[in-house]
Amino acid sequence: MSAKNGVPTALPRNRYALSQSEFPREVAEFITFVGAATLDKKTRKIEQRLQALKPTIRAIYGDRYFFQEECLRFTYGIPAFSLDIANPQAVRAAALVAGINRISRSLSAKAADRFRSMIIDNLGRDIRQLEHEICCWTHFVRKGFRVTFADLEGADRFDLLVETPAGHVAVECKTMGDDTGDQIKTDSLVNLTAIFDRTAEALLTNVDSGQFTLTLKKAADECKNLPGRFEAALKAGINNPFETEDFSLAFSPKPE
Repeated sequence: MSAKNGVPTALPRNRYALSQSEFPREVAEFITFVGAATLDKKTRKIEQRLQALKPTIRAIYGDRYFFQEECLRFTYGIPAFSLDIANPQAVRAAALVAGINRISRSLSAKAADRFRSMIIDNLGRDIRQLEHEICCWTHFVRKGFRVTFADLEGADRFDLLVETPAGHVAVECKTMGDDTGDQIKTDSLVNLTAIFDRTAEALLTNVDSGQFTLTLKKAADECKNLPGRFEAALKAGINNPFETEDFSLAFSPKPE
């Protein structure tokens, strides 16, 4: 580690491979950095959220919570702290663990505290944006450039400052979310689907096939208590089109 204007910077490392024999040490370092109790609490909360859903509904999330799920397997699998290199998601999570460790070693004490808080916050939700930022850091450092986490070090408001032979480059790491541009975001979609799954079954007993159409009259986040009112609309019965100032719900029997 070196410093420029008092701000620590990450120097290129010679090794970026991670063998199975090294993995237990990497996991232990990651757990020590984040905090065992905090990591367990965050990952258990995600586990409980996912286990409450049917597999078909859970699949809507895709790989959003891949890291939290793999952390549980790393910690509680048999044997513990083992890496299954045949599992792409496990290898992906292991790469993220190793990246977090490398970055934490390169930061000043205050920046490391900020980085830890960032990781803990992301453990409770979609961690893929942070994963992208860590991948960017790894890419630039492997190219032989000096890289500073500018925002973490309090040097500037962008993510990375990359020192290249041609000059300094400010980098802001952003990704397109899987629900970017969607009127109903993924969490809301999962919630509505779960409500439909548990409610519609009773409604559709001895009823011919058909299609429910939910039409929003305004942005989903502007609708008041959309999940609760959606459930009430379903329970009103398939023969009663439901109209509110926020949405409408109608059932159309399948044509002959």
